[in-house]
Amino acid sequence: MELPSFHIQPDFENCINDVKNGRLSEEKFYINIETNSSTIKDYNVGISRRNDVIIYDAGLDNTFSNPNNGIYEGTFEKGKYKCQFKLPVTNYTSLLSPMDNPDNNIFSSFDITTLPEKRLAIGESTGEIKVFKDFELTHRLNGHKDYITSLRFFPSGEVLLSSSIDMRLKIWSAVDGSNPRTLLGHIAAVTDTAIIERGRNILSCSRDGTVKLWDCGSGNVIRTFRRTEMPTDPINVINLNVPTTTNEVNQDSGDFSTSGKTVLAAHSSGIISHHDISSKAQIGQCPNQFNSSCTSISLRLDKFKENSSKYVYAGYENGCIAQWDMRNPNKAVSHVYINKNTPVKCLLCCDNSLYLSSDNESACQLSLDENGHLSNIVSLVTHDAKILQFKANVDTDSVWAVGTTSYLGKYKV
Repeated sequence: MELPSFHIQPDFENCINDVKNGRLSEEKFYINIETNSSTIKDYNVGISRRNDVIIYDAGLDNTFSNPNNGIYEGTFEKGKYKCQFKLPVTNYTSLLSPMDNPDNNIFSSFDITTLPEKRLAIGESTGEIKVFKDFELTHRLNGHKDYITSLRFFPSGEVLLSSSIDMRLKIWSAVDGSNPRTLLGHIAAVTDTAIIERGRNILSCSRDGTVKLWDCGSGNVIRTFRRTEMPTDPINVINLNVPTTTNEVNQDSGDFSTSGKTVLAAHSSGIISHHDISSKAQIGQCPNQFNSSCTSISLRLDKFKENSSKYVYAGYENGCIAQWDMRNPNKAVSHVYINKNTPVKCLLCCDNSLYLSSDNESACQLSLDENGHLSNIVSLVTHDAKILQFKANVDTDSVWAVGTTSYLGKYKV
């Protein structure tokens, strides 16, 4: 099944405000509906004001309205197409972007922590990392030579893990900006990371086809995971699955709380491999059902079992989004296409929704029913930015997004 995608003129809010504030008597903006990979329908919405009330004219058999603060809705062709557009609660782009040519700057990765203090870390395509405290820049970290692929705060909130296509991982102090540890061992771009519990151990993955488990104390690799059938199959992202919590420590190997935990790796071949972190065993894999590189994965937490997951959502280079049940991974439970033949850039499951971005500057939020099926597309207004990463912040019930043109936006869950 192919779901439609919706696009609204990036500055449509400005058009509305120009009429609302009396600068113009009327204005208009466009909405595009991509019904499938070969058909795009174009609509214009006129704006006028009557007795201080904004009037929208979307044409015959069409409607446009603003029923809730931050949400706009449109229906077209007598309700055949229904769309919603969600604005960010806050757009931090102008606050955090560089003064020199911000439109050419790319925020490639991001993380946020609220303990012990509110800090943001933003990685850029240049390799620079900026650390902010209460949105004031505190540190510029310049140890990487190229595109930052992942940033993660340790649970303490005072230590930061970074990875880059320069094949290195770095551990930083978010307090003073120092770099006490650089982890070397990958022989191709490092594409993603994960932190296990308090951070004594971390995971990384790479285009060299490996997932590595590291001991942060020594900086050594404890063990390396590869796909059994194709050891050099490049890995795009990983996801840590934590079905149980344990404090077991293997004193000989430097493992800290790895027992019972698994890692999923999304490969360029389209395979999703599944590895037991403690035993090193490959315990399963999802096949290349869609004949396309797997570019992103995200776990859905089972509300009946804390910290466990049965469903995995995977995005592919051909625009497919698949739902997998890891208890029976031989065939996808369901799948849909959004922006078919356009790569899915990133996915994030959060609070019964799936957040998705595509390579054509399209981002959306899809509802998940009790069976995990996708429905009810809400387009995220990103002001013409291509979203490269989503991050959930449970403390504020929000999802943050970063991307091109120095974009950083916060959306209400």
